[in-house]
Amino acid sequence: MGQQTLDELCEKIAGCETLAFIDVSTRMVLLKNAASPESQDFLNAMCREASFLLEGGATAMVTTKDRLKLFLRSEIEPTDVLCCICAVDTEIKELIPAAKDCLSAISTGD
Repeated sequence: MGQQTLDELCEKIAGCETLAFIDVSTRMVLLKNAASPESQDFLNAMCREASFLLEGGATAMVTTKDRLKLFLRSEIEPTDVLCCICAVDTEIKELIPAAKDCLSAISTGD
C-alpha cells in the first residue's frame, strides 16, 4: 500500500525525480520511487540530510540551480519523513499538499 501511494505521488507531480520514505531514527529508506537507480551512498546521504534539516522542525526545502528538495516530517509519526527531489521548476503549491497527503497515508497505513 505504501509503495503504491508513493508511486501515485510521483506520477501526479510533474518534474518528480525521486521520492523516499525515510525512518530518521534508523536513517533508513523504507520505500522509494526513483527515475534512475540511486546508489546506497546517495540514499544514506539523503537520510543524513533529512535528519539534519528537520532537527526541531517539520518542513525543510533546499533548492539548487537544477533541483528542489522537500523534506516533510509526519505529524503522526515523528520519525517518518518524506523526501521529494524534483526539477527546480516543479509547482511547489501542488507538491506540498500532495506530499503531505502521501506521507500521512503511508504513516497511518491508509
